[in-house]
Amino acid sequence: ANERVLDRLEEAGMIESRAGQLLMHVVAAESRWLARVRGEPEELDFWPDPSPELCRQVCDAAGAGWRRYVELHGLDKPVDYETSKGVPYRHSVREILMQVVAHGEHHRGQIALILRDGGHAPVNTDYITFLRERQK
Repeated sequence: ANERVLDRLEEAGMIESRAGQLLMHVVAAESRWLARVRGEPEELDFWPDPSPELCRQVCDAAGAGWRRYVELHGLDKPVDYETSKGVPYRHSVREILMQVVAHGEHHRGQIALILRDGGHAPVNTDYITFLRERQK
């Protein structure tokens, strides 16, 4: 979904707009959550400057990293982590992934509105669309 949105933002010349900032925030958050579950330092800022190259790189790395982590550890593994403010919590990988998905959908919806307001068609990022395309 993020790659499709990035493609549309590039086509529309809007990567440096608020929409590009939101997309960078989405992929940065996905990367930061992955670092948390792995027990690694969170290297990206929550709001990095929009860059198509960085966005693709982080998107690819986070996607591959999440798939690998779930393959190795499953969805029910408890994860102890700290928020960006240092508050400790424990949640399962499943719960954290639900947060990652919901957070991304929320901001991709905002991006769709920005695209439409700018005279550009938004991208269909519905999950069922991906499932249907895989069946073709």
